[in-house]
Amino acid sequence: MNTDLLSVQFGVLILIAGVLVLSSRGDARRRLESLTRKKALNAEAEGSAVLIASLAALVRNGSGLVEAYEELSDQRFATKEVTYDRVHTMLREWCLPDEQDEGMEAIAVALVASYRLSADSGCRASDCLRVVADMQKRQAAMKDARDGAFAMPRATVKLLSGLPILTVFLGELMGAHPLFFLFRPGAGLGCLVVGTCFYCAGLIWMRGLLNGLEKGESL
Repeated sequence: MNTDLLSVQFGVLILIAGVLVLSSRGDARRRLESLTRKKALNAEAEGSAVLIASLAALVRNGSGLVEAYEELSDQRFATKEVTYDRVHTMLREWCLPDEQDEGMEAIAVALVASYRLSADSGCRASDCLRVVADMQKRQAAMKDARDGAFAMPRATVKLLSGLPILTVFLGELMGAHPLFFLFRPGAGLGCLVVGTCFYCAGLIWMRGLLNGLEKGESL
């Protein structure tokens, strides 16, 4: 009997190890597919960095700042000025899907401010655009660092979320019959209800914590 029990436990351990290995391979495959999709998107949609670089190149080649915006937006402005609405519309067409967030709004404001500074004070438009380009690079680096920092917590949350179910499954394999106890009226059903409530509350709290930290909120 002990030999059979040890065999079952050993088989379960092998099964868990296999699931973990397959899960890690699946995560690696998804990361590779994500990078592949990102490269494809970079080839199709230029992105905010390329837009700013194109504006700077047109200005260095002698084009006016308003004319550069008109050329890259494929339209002629009714008034010869750069407004927030025009820049925002152009950014929505150029930015990658993962850039359609608060960062795009900040870049739009920075581009309008650079135009105003150049038009009002006579500063070189290329220098103003270079400052905006540096800001965009910092934003991209911060986003990459944030995504890398949250990769491990997300994986840990997924692993811990599955532990209660795995524990019940192992208990059934070992002959402890936890399901019979949990669904029996009385203490078992009370433990199931209380445990489920804490489990759901923990998932909601962790999701809110991660989402809040990603948005830069202080929880």
